[in-house]
Amino acid sequence: KSSDDSMLPLVGIGDIVIIEKTETYENGNTCLISLDNEIIFIRKIVDFKDYIELQTAFPFNQPIKLTNDEKEKRNFKILGKVIKVENFSAFK
Repeated sequence: KSSDDSMLPLVGIGDIVIIEKTETYENGNTCLISLDNEIIFIRKIVDFKDYIELQTAFPFNQPIKLTNDEKEKRNFKILGKVIKVENFSAFK
């Protein structure tokens, strides 16, 4: 169940997100991510080879940029890939 609204209108608070468990991603995947051993969130991953961006659906939010070194230092982990959303928030 989603607990933030950073991916609106795709995923809002209270929406149920179906995750396929995986530890890898492909460019453009929307994934459940762990960062700094605690922060867990859903973001779209855009891979620029030298770094990745973790993007929200809201265009005014700045993406989180991580180089390969930063991914290791911040313990970046893919927990799974979003495969479906039961979107209730858009219809409230």
